[in-house]
Amino acid sequence: MKKILLLVVMMTLALQGASAHTVESLVNTFSTEKGVEKIHVGKTMMRLGAFFLNDEVRHVSKIAKGIHSVLVLDLDHCSADAKRRFAAAVGSLNDNAYTTVMETNDGDDHVRILGKPDGADLRDVVIISYDRDDCQLVRLKGKVKGKDVRKLIDD
Repeated sequence: MKKILLLVVMMTLALQGASAHTVESLVNTFSTEKGVEKIHVGKTMMRLGAFFLNDEVRHVSKIAKGIHSVLVLDLDHCSADAKRRFAAAVGSLNDNAYTTVMETNDGDDHVRILGKPDGADLRDVVIISYDRDDCQLVRLKGKVKGKDVRKLIDD
């Protein structure tokens, strides 16, 4: 009986992690995980922060003014099982609303950057980074102009 109960619990946990096929479901699934740190910075605080950027980082200020909110999920203090499920969910992520801007795998370190294209610009950029010990998701809502990103890269 104990083996059957354990099997059912393990299957439920596996299905929960595997069910995160969109960015929204990934955020919803793992934002309530025990040990996760969730930080949300809204539009008012973003505007206030952009106001205090000085002329030396003017191009960063232009990018920051286009961002309405930032959501950060930090799974560093979660269980190893939660981190494994997060990595599996990111691997099965298939959100047609987003395109992959960049993806890199360096050993155990994985970084995936997604964005919603809007002409030459991007809306809603999602940065996902994970390895065996650290897992983070950063979601930037707003509009980032392509020319400002190019200038930032060039500088």
